[in-house]
Amino acid sequence: MTDFSAEEIAQVIYRYPRLHSAGCGVLEGFLDLHAIFDGEERRDEFQVRIVAPPDYPNSMPTLFETGTRTAEIATKYGIADLSDLHRNPGIGTACLCVKQEEQRRFPEGSNLFHFIEALVVPYLFGLSHFDEHGKWPWPDHSHGVLGIVEHYADTTGDPSVESINSTLKLLRRDPSWHELRRQLRKPSAMRMCVCGSKRSASCCHKDVWAGIAKLNSDMQKLGLDVHQTLLNVKL
Repeated sequence: MTDFSAEEIAQVIYRYPRLHSAGCGVLEGFLDLHAIFDGEERRDEFQVRIVAPPDYPNSMPTLFETGTRTAEIATKYGIADLSDLHRNPGIGTACLCVKQEEQRRFPEGSNLFHFIEALVVPYLFGLSHFDEHGKWPWPDHSHGVLGIVEHYADTTGDPSVESINSTLKLLRRDPSWHELRRQLRKPSAMRMCVCGSKRSASCCHKDVWAGIAKLNSDMQKLGLDVHQTLLNVKL
């Protein structure tokens, strides 16, 4: 396992003294949150574990909320699926941002301290706000593949083959890819939503439907053969 450098750990512990190294590539303990977003100041604490991936720092670390706050918030608001609180099912890691945002928010040259300040603190701030108000403090994308499509719907400017291909590669990894591909080939607002709700796409997840329609439209604007482009998507 890749380890964090001694300098990185020292910088983090200076700012968050209740965190400590817990082995190679692992930092854990209590993170004392004090942050201000859009004029709202929050103070809180969260028990966390941060783990370096094998290719760190080329990929950003992962965050686990190891206390009981996420479960308590879910119980408080009757949330059955913890992915609604951006906890990845099965593995328990926190989903800190949609995949398309990772490179922008953790660019080349970033370190552990940057990861905590740019990704962990905003996520925990949002979780603390959710605990009090029952909602996120900012517009929120859906979890997982739905969020990827919603993010594409929000993109502005001229489309590019690169952005389309990178988005399609992310979608290709999801178990719902075959249904997504059917929608992308020939979008229909009346077809069932890809979330599996059996409701129409345009009524269930409107932003997902908008992203699907935009992806199809952008492929055509660039002169791509939609059917062949979708067949050629590789993992």
